[in-house]
Amino acid sequence: MVEKKHIFLVEDELHLRLTLALILRQAGFRVTAAEDGSTALQKIREIEKKSEKVDLLVTDIQMPGISGLQVIDEIKKMGLDYPSLVITGYGNKDTVIELMRKGCSEYLDKPFEPEEFLKRVHVVLEKQELKKAEREKQVTKIEAEKSEIKRSEENYKQNFERLRQQIDLAVGAYRDLVEIKPDSYKVPIAYRFKPLSDLGGDFVDVKDRPAGCDILVADVAGHDMGASYHAVLVKVLFDEYCRNGNNGQSFFQNLNLHLIEHGKHKRMVTAIFLRLDIERMKAEMITAGHPPLILIGPEQVKPELLATKGDVLGIFAEAVFFRRSFDIKPGQRFFLYTDGITNACRVDGPTGLKTKLTQSGLDSLLEKYRTLPLTRMIEHIWQDVFSFCRCKFRDDMLLLAAEIPVGGSRRLPR
Repeated sequence: MVEKKHIFLVEDELHLRLTLALILRQAGFRVTAAEDGSTALQKIREIEKKSEKVDLLVTDIQMPGISGLQVIDEIKKMGLDYPSLVITGYGNKDTVIELMRKGCSEYLDKPFEPEEFLKRVHVVLEKQELKKAEREKQVTKIEAEKSEIKRSEENYKQNFERLRQQIDLAVGAYRDLVEIKPDSYKVPIAYRFKPLSDLGGDFVDVKDRPAGCDILVADVAGHDMGASYHAVLVKVLFDEYCRNGNNGQSFFQNLNLHLIEHGKHKRMVTAIFLRLDIERMKAEMITAGHPPLILIGPEQVKPELLATKGDVLGIFAEAVFFRRSFDIKPGQRFFLYTDGITNACRVDGPTGLKTKLTQSGLDSLLEKYRTLPLTRMIEHIWQDVFSFCRCKFRDDMLLLAAEIPVGGSRRLPR
């Protein structure tokens, strides 16, 4: 059974009130009538207490006591939103404007025919039905959007968690990648490493050989997963190179081609390779645009920079690398590092003036601590670099030292 629409009628003229109520009831409406504004508001409060519904307010404007416009205002103050059809015998321009301002749905000038009155009632109710349908449509749309947002949020959370786990795995793998054991090689090694973020591009590895060891330091541009991916590629190819016993020149050529062919985005990589043969007391150095190798000997007063040249890796297919062979002596120390060390920057607070450590600054630190044991020397230099930049570094930083043992390798077979 369809519920009848509830019309609330306010009209002070008895004859008109009874006539309009009869017309509405005969048209199938439920009617509540009031003879003035005060009675209307009282009845509306009672209706609201019973949680009953009013579908349309029909009210005269000019009534003793509280006018029809005041009834509309008071209803709105109650927080109610009744559609309204106003009956007026004074349909001048100002009245119409006031009705529009108050949000009146329709108005009807006296005198009018019953058919016209019912037509206006149906017009208002149809408008309300359309508004109701539109609101329900909007609510349905909003609920659907909320559901979609919730699904997207859940998918985001799941994807974020998977990504976080992948990043954690990548960070762990990268840390394992750049971690070496200084006490496990035939040549004494000491090193320090600090990435700018969890993932970086600096890489170091040391591999023992029958007569000594090979050392590789590389610096991949960037501090993201892409940089760490390229660092992994360097690691894999270096392991393969060491297993096959190829020379450093062929390793750099192979690495360069792999970086170009398999890198989704080109990354500039600088690298330095150092082979130490402590049986023949020979060394071989190959560089690809990397900062120079530094040598300190027992008799040397100042550090010696072994000239660095060569093209960077991963950019030019026909890259040319610098190679140099030289004799080594017991007690000599070799220092390999990335440019995060020499580019370490101190900013003066009051002036904003920036000062870099530079190559000469690193040389001064090497001179300052040259008489200390290797591990303590590296530790003191590392602390001074961090003190210089006030622990606010701007790049990955890596520093490694290798010392030619006196009396041969600690682990060479007898």
